[in-house]
Amino acid sequence: MKPILGSMVLALPFPTLNDLVNAAKGHWGAWASAKERHTTRVAWACRAARCAPVEVPVDITFVWMGTRRPDPDNQGFGQKFILDGMVLAKVLPKDTQAWIRGLRHLYPGPDGKGLRVLVVWEPTRIQEALEEVLMRCGLPTRCGETSPDARGTAAASASADA
Repeated sequence: MKPILGSMVLALPFPTLNDLVNAAKGHWGAWASAKERHTTRVAWACRAARCAPVEVPVDITFVWMGTRRPDPDNQGFGQKFILDGMVLAKVLPKDTQAWIRGLRHLYPGPDGKGLRVLVVWEPTRIQEALEEVLMRCGLPTRCGETSPDARGTAAASASADA
């Protein structure tokens, strides 16, 4: 198990994607204003939690907790503010694939303790995760390798050609 590099708990709510789309329809600056406000809030939370800058690519897990919330894909949009706030606080150098290799969202359900999100970042396990997914789907796990199912087919066609 790889070590956790950092974590923080943030109070919710963040605006959902639907909230922001509706606000932007009303005025062109609504999106920018909401983004700046929530991104700054996350940056201050990073500073308060004394989150250290990451030096290696990471996987980030979001655990959305509390009372019932909107659909997971709508609520998960809050990750935009969280990642941008982590960059603003210099916890992440950038929010690109060079630094963030995996994002995972967990929704354990209502617990009656108030809306919040636990954000955890750890060294990436992208290669392990990718190989597992490819293997479970019967696809090649290495470049130039054939899938387990294709090996039998390739061998059969090779012997037929001979």
